[in-house]
Amino acid sequence: MEARGTTKHETRGWLYLLLSIVFWIAVDIGVGYKFDVARWSSNMSTAWVFYLLWPLLFYYLFYFRLWDTPRALILIAVLSYVIEAALLNNFYLYNLPHLLLYIPVTILLYSFITLVPLWIAQGSARQHMVNILFMLAVTLVFALFV
Repeated sequence: MEARGTTKHETRGWLYLLLSIVFWIAVDIGVGYKFDVARWSSNMSTAWVFYLLWPLLFYYLFYFRLWDTPRALILIAVLSYVIEAALLNNFYLYNLPHLLLYIPVTILLYSFITLVPLWIAQGSARQHMVNILFMLAVTLVFALFV
């Protein structure tokens, strides 16, 4: 039962925002810090900028501007490259052999933390289960082995 004065749209938006922040933290600890919680906690103050701004941006775009997934994927591709290459200086995105693998993987990881919470909040996760399992498998491979 929904709280008085809230709509299903608002409830799903808040659920998306919460899930997106949780996904950001989980994926960042696994992929970015290789489950080194001590190192993650030492950088947590700057990481919270990403944990909050990215979900807030897409919360606004999905729930107020009513963007769809294909439109969001274009922005995810551009912003993920800007964040990884320009802000985080990910050296894999600067040399040619690694570039061919890491650009699609970077887009996939950022799509995972953006779209899976959206699909869960919208109640359409079951329809996207193949995509979710593929993104989860790639994320786990990069968290555990790369």
